[in-house]
Amino acid sequence: MSQYCPSVQKSNVQRAFAMIETVPGELEKPTASGFVAPAGRGSISQAPTYTDSPELSNTLDVVSQSRDAMPPGDWSLPMVARLAANAGAPQGDAMFHAALGKLDTSVSGKRAYKLDTCRPTLSLWLQNDETVQFMSGCTVESLEWAVDRDGLTIFTFSGRGRRAGIVGVGELAEAPTSATVKLETGQSMAFSIGGYITNRTKQDGTEYQITAIDTATDTIVLDSAPAEWVAGEEIGPWLPVADSIGKEVENNSVILLIDDVEGKMRPSTFTASLPTQFLEEIGDQYPGESADNKRSITMDMSVYFRRAEAVRFGQALEGKTLSVKLKAKNENGSIEVAMPRVRISSPTIGEDDAVLTLDSSGTALGLTGEDSFTITITKAGI
Repeated sequence: MSQYCPSVQKSNVQRAFAMIETVPGELEKPTASGFVAPAGRGSISQAPTYTDSPELSNTLDVVSQSRDAMPPGDWSLPMVARLAANAGAPQGDAMFHAALGKLDTSVSGKRAYKLDTCRPTLSLWLQNDETVQFMSGCTVESLEWAVDRDGLTIFTFSGRGRRAGIVGVGELAEAPTSATVKLETGQSMAFSIGGYITNRTKQDGTEYQITAIDTATDTIVLDSAPAEWVAGEEIGPWLPVADSIGKEVENNSVILLIDDVEGKMRPSTFTASLPTQFLEEIGDQYPGESADNKRSITMDMSVYFRRAEAVRFGQALEGKTLSVKLKAKNENGSIEVAMPRVRISSPTIGEDDAVLTLDSSGTALGLTGEDSFTITITKAGI
């Protein structure tokens, strides 16, 4: 009996790589250090827009459109907080770095991500079973930690990028004699410049980068000439072999500290909004460099309405600010989001079955600037 494999791609197979770009906007090759296991479906998308022709014609149909310059693409990637030993680079290290701007490892046993007015950009690579999407010039415009008491600790990063591409699967129409590879009819449309391919039939793990594509002749040009490829062999996307980074953090370890006093809370959400503007200038087919705008750091906080919580009304009325920290840990160490100055809004009383709740939101303010929040990883034992 022959073995059957469906042609449709499987939804449970997804891997990601996030790499700090050496040159902003220029695609960075993925390495094992950038591996991220998505906690839910990550996404990359960039869609062209079109403008209807203004020319008058004797028809009510739109018969002509012009293609606009490409707008920025969108991306999103949720991941579990996974900590390496001795405050080493955690899973998603590049995304934490790109979100805040500065990485400080000057204190032994600590890895601190601090805010800066200048931030690096990312190259993202996303494998969906047999297809790889990628995007260069990515900025982190949102970082969210949905705090709960069950399951694993999950951070969700999202933002936009300058140029997306794809690497699919194709079949060699003939044996290549140079770096130019001819595919079967129509298959070159499944590949983009910048992506990496490998020979899936040979399974030797050798990668080649695509430097040019001619869809009219269904040929792609590689950065070097492949050896001993023959007609009929299958090529497809290449990504490095990578293992999971660090040890996952569980939500049952999360604690809340207000003015350094441990408190209780219900499911809540920390959100860092980090907006970016991409330059879109005449003559550019794709978006240009990005410039950051005013950030907004907030935390929705929900608690059960115990007697002691009544002080929140007075704190809100007087405009008091509080130090707020969220901390989670495992055997490798801890990860902490610290907001030294949070102004709480007036609370709202709600119900949770038999008991009352108190819901409020807080806005993190800077002390002197670029310090409204930090994310610090500390090794175990400190």
